[in-house]
Formats: sequence, C-alpha cells, structure tokens
Amino acid sequence: MKKKIKIIIFLIFLMIILFQIYFGWYTLIFYIKYGELPPTIKKSNRCSIITCMNLENCLNKNPLYYIYDEDETYFEIEKKIYKLQQSNTYKTILKEFKNNNITTINVTEACFFINLYDMSLCEYNKCNPNEKFSNYLRKRLKYWNEGKNHLLFDISDNDFTTYEREKAIIIKSGFSRVFYEQFFDISIPLLSKINFNNSNIKNISERGILFGFKGKYRKEKKEDKIRLKLYKFFHNRNDSIVIIHTDKNYNKYDYKKLLENIIFSLIPRGFGLHSYRLVESMAAGTIPIIISDNFVLPFEEIINWNEFSIRVMESQINKIPLIIQKYSKKDLNLMQIKSLQIYNMYFISWKSIIKYVIEILKKRLVFV
Repeated sequence: MKKKIKIIIFLIFLMIILFQIYFGWYTLIFYIKYGELPPTIKKSNRCSIITCMNLENCLNKNPLYYIYDEDETYFEIEKKIYKLQQSNTYKTILKEFKNNNITTINVTEACFFINLYDMSLCEYNKCNPNEKFSNYLRKRLKYWNEGKNHLLFDISDNDFTTYEREKAIIIKSGFSRVFYEQFFDISIPLLSKINFNNSNIKNISERGILFGFKGKYRKEKKEDKIRLKLYKFFHNRNDSIVIIHTDKNYNKYDYKKLLENIIFSLIPRGFGLHSYRLVESMAAGTIPIIISDNFVLPFEEIINWNEFSIRVMESQINKIPLIIQKYSKKDLNLMQIKSLQIYNMYFISWKSIIKYVIEILKKRLVFV
C-alpha cells in the first residue's frame, strides 16, 4: 500500500514538473486558482506570419490597414446595456496609424485589420479587461475570419489575455513570455508620465547615488513582494536610496529628482509585468535594472536591451551590488548614451511607437 502511495505521489510530482517545463509556473498557478488554462494557452495556435495570415494583400511595398468604422456604441450582455468607449491612449494610437497614410476604407485591398476599440476598454492601471466585453468586441468584427490579419491592441495590467485570440496578432504592454508568440505578437512600452529636459541630463560622473527606487508597496498584492524585498535588502545603504511608501521618510524624496541623480534605476514589476518606471528611467538617463521574470521587453525583436540595461532574476536581487560592480565607468557612460538614444528613437511618443510597430510588421512580411 505504501509503495502505491509513493508511486502516486511521484507521478503527481512528475506531472507538475512536466507542466511547469511546458507552460511555466505562472500558468500552473493560474490553473490551480481557476481550474483551467489561461485563454491564450487554450487557444494558442503557435502562430507565425505564414501559418496564421492571409498574405494575398500583404506583399505590397506598403501594406494597407483597415480600421473598423462602427456606428454601434452600445451592446447588451446578459440583459445589461454597456457603452463602448475608446481610451484616450487608443484614440492616439488610431490617429498615428491614420497619420502614416497607410489606412484604407477598401476592405478588399487591406492587409491588416484594426479594431475600433482596444481590448482593455480603459486606460492602463484603471481596470483589467473583462473577458465578456473583450470576446464580444472580437466576435462583432465583420471580417474576423478566425482573427487572421487582425491586430488586437491590449494596454492592460494583465500579463495574459482574457479573451480568445485565435489567429490574431496581439500588440500589448506587459507581455509575459508564457503567452507571447515570438515573431508574431509585439510587445510595446508605456509612455513616460514625466518630461525630462534632454539638455539637462546629468552624465554618470555627475550622479551621486549608486542605485535607487521609490514606489508603493501593497501588502495585499503578491506582485509587490519584490518591492518589499528590495526595501529590506537595500534601504539602509549609504550609497543608494530604496524606499517604499510605508517608510516615514517616503515624502522626503522627490521621484523625478531621484531619477535625475541615480546611476542605476531599480525597476521591479508594477501592477503588471511592465511599469512606467522603465521608460521614465531611460528618459532620465539612468541605467535600468529590470526585475520582472518572464517580461517580454518592448520591441525586443529590433532592440538589443543588453547594450544599455541589466536584467536580474527576481530570486537574485540580493546580488545586485555584486552585479553592477562588474561594469567600468566607460561601460556605464556608453550604456547611458545608448539608453537615451533608444528612448528618443523608439519610446518618446506614441508617434514613434506606432512607427516601429508598422516597421516590424513590414519587416516580417519581407522575409515571407
């Protein structure tokens, strides 16, 4: 009897390990909590441009985009009436597509199709996507065709998608490696909320603080445990400032001034895997230390993040002082210059972000 129990325990343990290897721990936790795989995993097609797109209208020099034009702004779910509203961010995104003179009102000549509403239906950090709303948005698209050639924008906190993507391309902030289809989906950044004057950016030798972090810690949010660990490890260091809002000295430090005077900026995950802090740190001329396992970095397909940032596993944050010792002053100066170049080229506005979304999609089609 004891032997059978041991065999059963071993088999369960083996199943957990195999599950983790294929899907990752995050998906295992999701399954335990909800009793099912996340929708993206359930419906994933392991897509590529060749397998999940109709290329008939896509091999022109400048592929055209069709933006849905709908009069209906109200819809009913379970006998309740809801109103569709575009977030201000998504209004800007659609405007930039139109400004690039690549849109068409002729469906028969379009390569890509863009929903009139983003899948989150709200500003980043304001809500999480509602699965019923999102799936309703998807199903009402007239030319859906299993999602082929459709671009679904998702500016939400979730690192997974709550809706059924089928064969659509997801363009998303805070993408998790678990749900990201490489060379098919696109990970995008969040814009900085703070403006920095490029002419006043201090170089590395002018900065008196080695590394820093100022941010909120929410005890009820398991994602914030990393922030608490950073605080416990480093808040007593003389060469750095690491502080969370529960500290009595929290208001003593100005976030913008801190970014302007630190060499390395600690960037743990925020509400989702992403954080405004990443692009803000680059805009301020700091060197980002990214602490967010499974986070797909924005535009990683065309940007070499190793040239100007440092990636640290969440389990290795106590080793940060040792890691940064390996970099010479020359290395740091070059990394700062590169970080500012990348920010100004790719992340300074939605205009530049959409420009490179279009470039990435065009580049993929060239190699078909």
